[in-house]
Amino acid sequence: MVMATIETITAFHELRQNANWPSDSDDQKSALAKALDYQRAYYPVRATLTDAEQSIFDDAIALLALEMVAGVPVRTEQAVKRLKEQSSSGASVETEYLGAVADPFPQITALLAPLAPVPVSPAVRFARMSR
Repeated sequence: MVMATIETITAFHELRQNANWPSDSDDQKSALAKALDYQRAYYPVRATLTDAEQSIFDDAIALLALEMVAGVPVRTEQAVKRLKEQSSSGASVETEYLGAVADPFPQITALLAPLAPVPVSPAVRFARMSR
């Protein structure tokens, strides 16, 4: 896998007229570094990609880098939700549970999901004993 470059990301944003992509090269490098850090933490990708998959990866990193221009967003925490129910005896019972986490970047998740490593199933070996 070849890493996305500032040039390819800048060309991506120029084509789409994304005015929020910074013109300062230090800001661009910072956004790219943060995007790659975020990708490694939350979106595992296979080491070997086809040319078409590499193009998808580059597009996703360009979109993620744009999100990182203002700084690294904090992943949404799971909200604790409470459910109050009336028991059969009339007493009130309160149950706490974790709510679903909202995906902060659903488009990037959709782009990178097909590039995730394929899980390897354990190999099963059968051996015959000879006498």
